[in-house]
Amino acid sequence: MRLDKHLPPNAIQIRYVHPYYEGSYDEDDNFIEEYCSNEDTATDVYKLMKKAHKEKQSYYYRRRTQNLSSEDTRNYRHWVQSINKHKDKPQYDIKVRKLGRRVVIEYNPEHALKMWKMSQHADKPRHTSKIKIPQDLKGILTPQDLDQLFVDMDNGERFNEHE
Repeated sequence: MRLDKHLPPNAIQIRYVHPYYEGSYDEDDNFIEEYCSNEDTATDVYKLMKKAHKEKQSYYYRRRTQNLSSEDTRNYRHWVQSINKHKDKPQYDIKVRKLGRRVVIEYNPEHALKMWKMSQHADKPRHTSKIKIPQDLKGILTPQDLDQLFVDMDNGERFNEHE
């Protein structure tokens, strides 16, 4: 099955080079720090996303397995959403998605604006509903009594008037 037709038009394929991390140790074989040994050749996806936004161009790269592409998509999508969430408008107009083993970094300002609006309303409740007391219990139960009744029911306590 051909997935190329689902790529954005004029998307550029990037050769992905995985970064290799090595540790440095002291004379007693104690770990000091970790550093990227192929920093000059490894693909920096964060720079690629910034470049996609700046140049208004879509890019994609292939990973070896679908699990790796899913993990990359999840991580980079979360990064973009967290950056855009705390701004007055979306900082990066990109959409990160998975297409088979490909990770697609697509320039899409409409999607970025939509996700930004959703993140602005994420902490607000969708609706506020008041507790309605049946007509026959209006004079007997107060809203505080009813709240306590629901708390008791949530705790798994059973109650019986006749005991």
